[in-house]
Amino acid sequence: MAPIVAVFHVLGYSVLVVIGYLIAALFAGAVAIGMQFLFGLPDDWLMPTMFLSLIVPAFGAAMYVRSLPKKITQIASEREWAERAAAFVTLKLQESKLTHAELARRLTKHGFSSETEALVAGKLHSGTFPATWFLACLAALELDGVALEEI
Repeated sequence: MAPIVAVFHVLGYSVLVVIGYLIAALFAGAVAIGMQFLFGLPDDWLMPTMFLSLIVPAFGAAMYVRSLPKKITQIASEREWAERAAAFVTLKLQESKLTHAELARRLTKHGFSSETEALVAGKLHSGTFPATWFLACLAALELDGVALEEI
């Protein structure tokens, strides 16, 4: 296993992004100090520049971490479960380049004979569908297994 791949495997992508932001902050701070000495800028210019060079990357790292989806064990509401399940089915539809109409057609083979394109679209938009429908979608999309972390 290549060293970079091993680091990704051990630390995870998110940790590496945060480390990258921190390295960027240190580099920006060093550039600010270097510019002061190189161009003879006044001391009162250095502090605001150092502050910005450290805060901006740190803020970027914090926003990145906040934008990450919650771990499956952190989901606390029924609404969030519904949104994630609907987003998962929608993503798998897009990956397999299937339309709502094609999913409806496939669902009829799995016992959902009254499914239409409009019903599929409505269920995915609202996120309100029974677990049996979700499982039938997995079968219709020919997914062998799904890890909870994927949802």
